[in-house]
Amino acid sequence: MQQSHKTAKFSLLNNLLAILGKDKVEQWMKNKWLCFKPNPEIKFLAQESPDVDQAS
Repeated sequence: MQQSHKTAKFSLLNNLLAILGKDKVEQWMKNKWLCFKPNPEIKFLAQESPDVDQAS
């Protein structure tokens, strides 16, 4: 597991605990209603930048 994913996972869990409370989060995890999956890798294609001269 990548370190950034691990950090993000615990950050999300801490946010949920603060918002919903420990009991609700535990119930969701026990019922498998809550699971953490890695974010997909997003690749951006290179785009041509417009000429600045044309804007004036």
